[in-house]
Parts: sequence; C-alpha cells; structure tokens
Amino acid sequence: MTVDRTDWPIPPSRDPRYQGKPTYQRAARSESDAWVTDGHMLCRRLRMHDGYREVPAGESAITSLVPGPHGVILGATSGARSHLLVYYTSPPICGVADMGVLAESSEVRDSLVSWDDHTVYAGTSTGRLVRAEIAEYWMPEQVQHRGVPPARSIAAVAEPVPGEGICALVGLPDVGVLVGLTAPSGILFTYRPDTGETVQLGPVDEIGIFSRKLLLVGRAVYGARALGRVYRYDAYEPRGIEDLGIAIPHMPGRSYYSQVDSWTHDSAAGAVYGGDKDGLLFCWDLASGRMRILGKPVAAPGMRAIAVSTDGRVYGMGGDAGGLAHLFYWDPAAHELRDLGLPLATIERRWYGYEFDAACAGPQGEIYFGESERVSHLFIYLPPLRGR
Repeated sequence: MTVDRTDWPIPPSRDPRYQGKPTYQRAARSESDAWVTDGHMLCRRLRMHDGYREVPAGESAITSLVPGPHGVILGATSGARSHLLVYYTSPPICGVADMGVLAESSEVRDSLVSWDDHTVYAGTSTGRLVRAEIAEYWMPEQVQHRGVPPARSIAAVAEPVPGEGICALVGLPDVGVLVGLTAPSGILFTYRPDTGETVQLGPVDEIGIFSRKLLLVGRAVYGARALGRVYRYDAYEPRGIEDLGIAIPHMPGRSYYSQVDSWTHDSAAGAVYGGDKDGLLFCWDLASGRMRILGKPVAAPGMRAIAVSTDGRVYGMGGDAGGLAHLFYWDPAAHELRDLGLPLATIERRWYGYEFDAACAGPQGEIYFGESERVSHLFIYLPPLRGR
C-alpha cells in the first residue's frame, strides 16, 4: 500500500491505513483528555480593553499574585521592567489594569503585599523595597467613570540588606511590620513602614541553603532551610528565628534537595499544603505538627504555584522551568489527587499555558494563575464548586 506524500501529514480520517479501525477514535479521545476539561479555564490579556496598551513582551511574566482590597487581585510582573497589576473581578469592570512600573530590570517574585486600601509594597530582585500608592481607585465604580489612572506614586523606601535581592515578602498590617527574605545569602529582615526602621534578623541557614519562600500563618512567618527544616519568626512576640524541629517530607535519599517550591495556608482546615522541587505534594497539620506526603500529581519535577479554593480543594501547577505545566487538584474530603491536564484557555483568547509562577484564590472560589512567559496572561480557573 502506498500513501501520497504530497499532502503530508495526512489526517487519520483520510489515511487508508486507518480505514475501518478504531485507532483514530482512541487517539482523539486521548488527545482531548490532555487538556483541562474539569471546570473552565480562561485568560485575560494584561490590559483593561482594546483602548489600553498591553504590558509589553519581556515585561509581562507574572511572578506575584495576592488578594487585594474590595475583591481585586494584585499582581506584579518580572522582566525588563516590573509592572504593578490590578485585576477587577466584579462587574461592571472585569479586566487587568497596569498601574505603573515598580522597578527597571527586576523581578518581583513572591514579594507583593497588600498593606491597606491604597498602599502596596513590593520587594525587588535588585534589593529595593518599593511602595506604591493607589489612592482611591480600587473601587470599580470610580474606575468606570474616571478610567484607570496610574498609581499616584511609586518609590523605593528602603534597601533592607545592601547587595542582596528580595526573594520573598509578607506583610502583617495589624502588627505594623513587613517580613522579607533576601538572596543569595538568605537573610531574614523586618521593615516598619511607620518608622522606616529595618532590622536584619540574621541568616536563616548556617550553610546558605534555603527555600526562597515565606508563608504567613496568623502572625507567624514560616520558611524552610537546608534539608527542608522548618523555621518560624513570630512577629507578635519576636524571639528571633526559631527552628521547629520538623522538616518537609522528601523522597528517599533526596533530603539534600528538599526545598519548598510553593505553599499555601488553608485557615479553615488548619493545614498548610505545599510542593517541593521534586513535585511532591505534602500536607502539614498545624494542630498536630504532622507532615505527610499526599502524592506526586505530575510526572515532571517542580510545583511552582498552589492555592486553596473556598471549598477546601487544593489546586496547583506542576512542572519545572522550561517544561509544560499540568493543573492538578487534591480533594481532602474524597482523598483524591488528580492531574487535570494541560492549561488551555479559549476566553478571552485561545492560549496554551506552559509556565506559571504564582497563584492565589479569588473570593468566589476561582483560582488565579500567573503565566510567566515572555508574553504572559492572567489565567483564571473556574472549578466545579461545592460546599465545604
């Protein structure tokens, strides 16, 4: 049997080798199963609408996402310039507003803090702590009538550790302090916006191996040092950096590589969920102190973005840099861990998501993922909801 190669590749429906065989139907089902079909995936361009300029390529990688006041989502990009983003989630406005440039040639990675109704703090890889004043423009009604203005002011307010970049930042407005972590030395520091005072608490690890992530649980800040050992800084009753005597779980023989890739806190369940560099999903019960591995949802290493929905299910993106991300979920009620497939959005445009570096949960149970490519979008996943 010969096949005409002038129209190559030939669709299986016209290839005589597949006539009368079920192979094509199985292949079609397998191909469709590769994409996320449970729930809905959409993406937003980094602009308000066609009348606004989109965040330029090379400056649009979203590397920080946090909930903001009045239901908005705050984001920051990395690249040739770092931009501050506001996503308005409620009608009459649903779009991404570029509020201005936070820093030149810098990353803002896991280092964005919503301080109050009009103030945002960002930590940059150049080592500067930046404050952005947004004034009264959070409210959708005001944006609808006035348009989306840039931030009233964006300025560097401190350099907590000269010569060190900021790789993680969390804020405790009720205590009046920001807590950050620097790289490459891993120095934990505090900054008080009311006085401008900066205090270096010291390196988190004696040999300089640490996870470049911080997690805020109540008034305590958690991190992980070499071998995945967990430390804590209590901002309410400062006692320095405390070693808790526990470590994140790991594969046999790989404790040296045990580092947190991402983690999140479920306040309703009293649990911390996280993923390590090997792509293992773990759960830490805060009441008992027990840590356990839930599984490896994706074959590839890495778990760079994770968040908990309002119904208690955990959603994340598994996959390493340069690979193809898979959306997964853990259902603690059903004890089910599932790879949901590859991210493909068809609204606002058809777009395949490859790499993601940030995630946060929205007020209605939706999950926001920050794409981190040269040309990036804000992905929004709408899972099938249920009551907690």
